[in-house]
Amino acid sequence: MWYVIAGIGALDAMWVRAAKIEMDIRSLLLAVAAVAVLSAAAWGYRLRAPRLADLASAGATTIAYSVVGGISSYLVVTWKFPFADADYAAIDHALGLDWQHWYALVNAQPLLSWLFSAAYQSAGMEIFLGLILLPLFGRIDVVREFQWTVIFSIFVIIPFSGIFPAVGPWVVYHIPRPTPWLDQVLAMRAHAFTLTLTTMTGIVVCPSFHTTLGVLLTYAARFKRPVLIAAALTNGLMILAVPSEGSHYFVDVLAGGLVALGAILLTRFQWSPSVAEQSLFAGR
Repeated sequence: MWYVIAGIGALDAMWVRAAKIEMDIRSLLLAVAAVAVLSAAAWGYRLRAPRLADLASAGATTIAYSVVGGISSYLVVTWKFPFADADYAAIDHALGLDWQHWYALVNAQPLLSWLFSAAYQSAGMEIFLGLILLPLFGRIDVVREFQWTVIFSIFVIIPFSGIFPAVGPWVVYHIPRPTPWLDQVLAMRAHAFTLTLTTMTGIVVCPSFHTTLGVLLTYAARFKRPVLIAAALTNGLMILAVPSEGSHYFVDVLAGGLVALGAILLTRFQWSPSVAEQSLFAGR
């Protein structure tokens, strides 16, 4: 995994230099320091406390691939392909889905709107809890499988979002909600943005990364029935919330789900068959 992360990081570094994009070194050094400390802890505890070592290792790799992947998601914006919002809206229309009607329906129900908002924000907490609890319970194999599915997913999501970029329905339909990614996307296209890790946000519209995470998190929870049920309910709500809470077209959700399924198949049959065989559904 570290070889893959290092390769993406090297590509990012060359790209930043070639595109003459400014990088905030201080925020980058903070991330590097966090990875170094966790890696040192993983090495130091590998014999005395293997599960703590696994916990530290999982944290280090997650921070590392999140940083290099996040930078890549911004760098592909410099390709300056035309925005594909009209195409995404047309696909929604062809599928018989009306984004504006859905948004109005959700926001007309305060309780539903609140539930969707809470569910949409749950992915980070789910990942955080998983990275802590799974290694401590001796299931670092599940963490590694999840990490590989995420990495395989971003190999598809990031290039696709660069070739078919979009600004999202909040912008297109003039929804009065904050759109912090818009200024950043426009600045990156003009090579006038300083990449700062602490201010980077999700700028990918299609495929929806939140949808991908929702599927992958549910898949990772398949080993314990109560956890699986909780994950399915939470992430099911999150995926339903993606169009209204994440400023995504419905086709983004479909694409994000397909990416997740592809990553699961690739990981299941190529990287960790032993993990897959331990699921609740093994042998069924």
